[in-house]
Amino acid sequence: MTLSTASAAWLASQSRYLAPGTLRNYTRIVRALEVWAGKRSLLDLDKAALQQFFAARAVSQNTAHKETQVVRSFFAFCEEAGCVAVSPARSLKAPRFRPPENKPYTQEEIIRILAAVDTIGQHFYERQRARAAILLMRHHALRISDVVLLRRDAIQDGRLRVITQKTKTAIDHRAAPEVVEALERLPEPRSVEKVEKCGEAVEEGYFFWSGRGSWTSAAANLSATLRSVYRASKVPGAHSHRFRHTRSSEILAVGGSMADVGLFLGISVRIAEKHYCKWMIERQQRIDDLMVRLSEDFGGRHVAAEGTRKDCS
Repeated sequence: MTLSTASAAWLASQSRYLAPGTLRNYTRIVRALEVWAGKRSLLDLDKAALQQFFAARAVSQNTAHKETQVVRSFFAFCEEAGCVAVSPARSLKAPRFRPPENKPYTQEEIIRILAAVDTIGQHFYERQRARAAILLMRHHALRISDVVLLRRDAIQDGRLRVITQKTKTAIDHRAAPEVVEALERLPEPRSVEKVEKCGEAVEEGYFFWSGRGSWTSAAANLSATLRSVYRASKVPGAHSHRFRHTRSSEILAVGGSMADVGLFLGISVRIAEKHYCKWMIERQQRIDDLMVRLSEDFGGRHVAAEGTRKDCS
């Protein structure tokens, strides 16, 4: 089996489980390997060859770490399929990389981000979209993909109901009033207006996407707009995913469980515990209050026990 045939079979097997964006990244990596390998066969690619391939890649440590994991997965598939006797990537070491910590936003930082919305872009339309997207992420912890694909019928009877794009999990929240207000004031995507003038068919019903063309392009455009907001806010390390960490920490701070976090975000408890258990001063205060109550409770019991022993003696 050739390298291109094996990679095509592997990508086809992965397409059933991966989100479109992830599949595109996997495709990009194996295509780069094919170009680098040239006329070499699959059996010619040993560990030393793969090390040369990665040494020639001008990418960051983070990207190199992820690409190594993808190549390992590809050759594990080849080994299981009998294309190679032993995966040459099995003992391939990925560069050490410690991802930056996604700290929850403080209330002051959120206020700065929302204030920065009014300073970006040239049109009120663009600022309206940015504000509505940020409020959705702040109150409901939606991913960018779920914001872009949010349908107008997702909010009914005061509730927001979404099937997440990444995990295909249903989430059902009480809709935050300011989110509902921002979405109600949101105009139709501009491309919808252009399509209607031309008389072309379009899938209607979205807040942020026209329903025409690729939704991933709409997501990229919205992400670019939000990056402008974060830069204008001057909040260090600001990015969209931090809103998910913020909301999960707030849930824990008021006494919610990791199961509650998973249910709210639309993820498993295991993933919630691995990625979203962050320190917040509110959560620490709740734990401190709990320790005081425990101390008072057990202190009272200790005094009562001492009194009982004295009475018995």
